Amino acid sequence: MLAFEVADREFSDACRRGAAVELRKATPDDVPQLIRLRRLAIRELAGSAYSSEQIDGFLLHAPALDDELVGDGTYFVAVAGDVIVGAGGWCSGARAYPIEVCHVPSRARPGASIRAMYTHPEWVRRGVGSAILVAVEADARAAGFGRVELHTLTSSVPFYGACGYTAIGRCRARFDDGVTLPLVHMAKHIGLRHAGVRDHRRRKPAGPPWSAPSDTHRSCSSSRGG
Repeated sequence: MLAFEVADREFSDACRRGAAVELRKATPDDVPQLIRLRRLAIRELAGSAYSSEQIDGFLLHAPALDDELVGDGTYFVAVAGDVIVGAGGWCSGARAYPIEVCHVPSRARPGASIRAMYTHPEWVRRGVGSAILVAVEADARAAGFGRVELHTLTSSVPFYGACGYTAIGRCRARFDDGVTLPLVHMAKHIGLRHAGVRDHRRRKPAGPPWSAPSDTHRSCSSSRGG
């Protein structure tokens, strides 16, 4: 058995034990777990919607993690004990891999980009994805964004739809080896905490770990994504 397969099995075993979940900002020390989480989530939760060639191409060519999200303090993790069971963040910049737009939506004000949302397969339908999404949206709103967008795998569309996102276009990612991956472009208006505030700043993490309000652990729905 390959080393990464052993690590994935041990990671899954730890997730099955169950524990209270805490939300906090990600740190550089979390990166090894985040890479394993991404691999597990993509292979097990998106496999029914894509071919093995598409999944392999995505894992090979799409960046495993945007370090800037961690450094900017805009990436969140859900932790059960000492195991990361979910993650997600946002940024105001461009996407990290090439996307060819097949359908261009009507004009809309650019929003913050939701990035790298993953839930461990053992923790889907337990409110983890929903809690992270609420935290990410609140953080983007506090930075002056009233609208958020994302490009998601088709398998996650029901989850985001239940969380208030609307499909505004279809597109595909194309990688260097010619593999393409159909995606759905979705958006949501989240309002602004203070009208007229549009600083769109990138903030560094500060203070103690972020804790989610108790009601954010409710799932947007029973869909697979959260």
